[in-house]
Amino acid sequence: MSKSKNSVVRVITGLILVVVGILYLMKNFGLIEINILSHLLSFRSLLVFVGLITVFNSSKKVFGYILIAFGLVWHYAVITGAIDFGKLVLPLILLGLGAYLIFRQRKTEKKDDGEISSNYGPDSIEDISIFGGGNKTVFSQNFKGGSVTAVFGGSEIDFTKCELAVGENVLDVLAVFGGYTLMIPSHWNVIVDVLPIFGVFSNKIHKHDKEVIDTSKTLIIKGLVIFGGGELKRY
Repeated sequence: MSKSKNSVVRVITGLILVVVGILYLMKNFGLIEINILSHLLSFRSLLVFVGLITVFNSSKKVFGYILIAFGLVWHYAVITGAIDFGKLVLPLILLGLGAYLIFRQRKTEKKDDGEISSNYGPDSIEDISIFGGGNKTVFSQNFKGGSVTAVFGGSEIDFTKCELAVGENVLDVLAVFGGYTLMIPSHWNVIVDVLPIFGVFSNKIHKHDKEVIDTSKTLIIKGLVIFGGGELKRY
């Protein structure tokens, strides 16, 4: 996520919070119908909001659209009463996860054979943890970035035996009700551009006096943490 795009996301988030705050005040003073506010201040609206924010991260648009669709269907079921949403929850979750995995796979197939993997040796990583996780180690000596996704799960990924490719290398991260830990070598030049939404990203990188940072190679970590967590450690 670029700085300009990150700024747009923060502005939109701020504006939505201001609007919700104003509506909440209006409700307390009897100036707005409570039924309207109950829809606006619901978990289903939060799903739509998080989906809109996620769409701003171009590498995670599919996941964002799924959240938006889930939230809107839920709204329709509640407002019209035409659908028993309780019977839709599990099928929608399975459909959403299935669609996300299919679209991620199609995106992966566009790359060169052998370039993407969730574990050993390649120059890029594509790690998806859903309702689970594990420990992975990357051994690439020309690492070019990739994607890490944690949904109700998490991973610990070790880059300490890895070297970056020359130039800027982007690692997209997304944690939703999940988390991940990234372990990197002490000499890597790292830029963190992660937006937490009801979550936290912990950057435990501290530059020591004797540390020599290789500025010719940069790892840019960008993405979203939503009701989840991420941790970056230097070894």
